Amino acid sequence: MGTAAGMLAAARADIGLAGRPNRITRDYAARHGNDFLSAPWCDMAVTYWARKSGNRAAVLPGGDRAYTVWHAQDFQKIGRWHSGTVANLNRAKPGDIVFFDWGESNTIGAIDHVGIIEKVLGDGRVQTIEGNTGDAVRRRIRSAAVIAGYGRPAYGADDYKWNGKVPAGEPVLSRGDEGDRVRDLQSALLKAGYKLPRYGVDGQFGDETEAAVRQLQADHPDIVSEVTGRYGPQSAVALARKLGQEPPQPAPSKPAPEPSTPPASAPPWPGRYITQPPVMTGDDVRRWQARMAERGWRITVDGAYGPRSEEVCRAFQEEKGLEVDGVVGPETWRLTWEAPID
Repeated sequence: MGTAAGMLAAARADIGLAGRPNRITRDYAARHGNDFLSAPWCDMAVTYWARKSGNRAAVLPGGDRAYTVWHAQDFQKIGRWHSGTVANLNRAKPGDIVFFDWGESNTIGAIDHVGIIEKVLGDGRVQTIEGNTGDAVRRRIRSAAVIAGYGRPAYGADDYKWNGKVPAGEPVLSRGDEGDRVRDLQSALLKAGYKLPRYGVDGQFGDETEAAVRQLQADHPDIVSEVTGRYGPQSAVALARKLGQEPPQPAPSKPAPEPSTPPASAPPWPGRYITQPPVMTGDDVRRWQARMAERGWRITVDGAYGPRSEEVCRAFQEEKGLEVDGVVGPETWRLTWEAPID
């Protein structure tokens, strides 16, 4: 069985694919007829990535899909559909299949488009990878206003296993945190009798986990001085007592970081957006590459902005909280020099 990581890897491999017919529409047409060679292909892309990554059963519960409405209904029929509210989108996960209605409703019958969630940004916003967006595969940032909902594929489980111990309370865990330490907390809460009925052990510290922590804190006023919903040292002691364990030791602290390199002043923006394809060349490209190399990025300083330069640009934009589009525009150019080097 495939995984969400595999599904995303398949989608990322096609970023930049443009025009039709293309390998995605040809693959679909080979099974369903030549009418699909030049048809709208957003859901054909999802189908292609699912089949390529071994996720056909999870992502395509009703079989191959080119029609987004039917695909969303497939998830609805098996109880894996979530409407596009801000609260639900904040609980979305990478690998969820997200459906759009440009008329801004949450009505399945009005769905126009589909993609895959790559990252949850908060406040009802997600970063996606979509086929047939501008007749290409691209990353997009979308908000709840245009999201009708998402389907959650039953991807294969990873190798996470709880060690049976209460997690340390430092660093403090709170709403928005994620990862195995959150799963350790959720596993311990369930073992202690607290309820996580909707999401269970999902590694996402959301409303449900916060409510369970609040109840834990309220149940132990002799240990926890304030009910906050945040899991800290006092909550860890309370949870350990509930499970008959010794209080956990704090997690090892990270070594103090080296002082950041003072920011430099950015040279004037060259006045053109550096992007590819086609490969752009020039002294401005060379200057940007040289500065990125100074910042520690592995990049060839050759004055040619090709796929590797775009890859570095995207990673830098993601690191600095910019729109991830792979284009060196005014803000990316400025922060290349002025953002601290951590």
